[in-house]
Amino acid sequence: MRGQDEPTLVIRGATVIDGTGAAARPGTSIVVRGDRIEWLGPDGSPNVPRSPDVAIDAAGAAVIPGLIDAHVHLSSDPGAEGWRQRTEGALGEWLRGGVTGVRDMAGDARAIRPLAEAVDAGEVEGPKIDFTAIVAGPGFFVDPRARASSAGIEPGEAPWARAVEPGSDIEAIVEAAAATGATGVKAYALVDPELLARIATAAHRRGLKVWSHATVFPTRPSEAVSSGVDVLSHAGYLVWEGSPPTLEYTERGNGNYMGVPPDDRAVGAALEAMAANGTMLDATVALMARIVGRGDNGQLRADWTYEIVRRAHEAGVDVVAGTDFPAAPGSPPSIHEELAVLVEKVGLTPLDAIEAATRNGARAIGIEGDYGTIEPGKVANLVILDADPLTDIRNTTRIRAVIKDGEVVDPAR
Repeated sequence: MRGQDEPTLVIRGATVIDGTGAAARPGTSIVVRGDRIEWLGPDGSPNVPRSPDVAIDAAGAAVIPGLIDAHVHLSSDPGAEGWRQRTEGALGEWLRGGVTGVRDMAGDARAIRPLAEAVDAGEVEGPKIDFTAIVAGPGFFVDPRARASSAGIEPGEAPWARAVEPGSDIEAIVEAAAATGATGVKAYALVDPELLARIATAAHRRGLKVWSHATVFPTRPSEAVSSGVDVLSHAGYLVWEGSPPTLEYTERGNGNYMGVPPDDRAVGAALEAMAANGTMLDATVALMARIVGRGDNGQLRADWTYEIVRRAHEAGVDVVAGTDFPAAPGSPPSIHEELAVLVEKVGLTPLDAIEAATRNGARAIGIEGDYGTIEPGKVANLVILDADPLTDIRNTTRIRAVIKDGEVVDPAR
């Protein structure tokens, strides 16, 4: 039982969209004690304290869970001049823009772990940070990003960025990844199906999530699913289910989008396998909209991606909202753009899109026991909106207030 001397915050008169996929609940009060939601229910209930420490009148407002961007990159090159200052500034903007959690998808743990700990301690304003340790075949570690995030260490030997091959001691590699503070292990490229299955088994045994590109060459999407991967990233890469595998991982964005239509039988079977296995899809659809003019097949790739995400959702695959690109300084966080594309291009309902950026984001990270929905016992990460996002998903940018860990975020910082 939570201490009765902890500060209480009450939000009254709200329309609550709780992130579970349930219908909106008008005329609802939320009672927060300390950093947790203690109760929610009808306005006027005797469960609502009459004299809380903080009271917010949310009449006419909608309340959604704090948003989770499940695909960001904070520390690819932390050695760059001014990196920490710029990153702290971006994190503050994201928080004030409604983002209370992020999943960092590969970087330098020497930089990101202290940053995550500083956020947890309240020393830095920003969303909760969970991060990954990357694994890939040795051929990947010529990539300049991998070298920058492992500066001073032989490429492929950093505990958060390890080269793997069939003879590798996978148990030791996973143990070292866990010691960095990573929440999950991410497979990037040049990992065969048998090796990926070994990685997934070892990571799950250690309590880590397993994340992967939708294809990690030569492993096809369906093989990644059967290996036990929890989340596949970049929906457009599912096109490789219908194409011959290749070891040219840098060609991953140049799939045969003309020759492998979204209704391809092999791709459809992969979606069915994802749904059956509970494999989630980190879609990154706004990224496709952003780079539509890049290359000869940009529009075709974008349209293919929108359609495959729609089909995945209809097949019962849980879609996760992630961006993979930062917003310009002073602009709303990119997750709002992802939500808009999921609704306007893919065809999800606003309710489904909000679930993708709340409960599904928390489940992708493995923190759904504490985060992602507005329910008693959960951490009080909330966003109060001045307009209904169910009538227009772009209303998620109309933020009146953000609450993180039970405290109202100062909008002026």
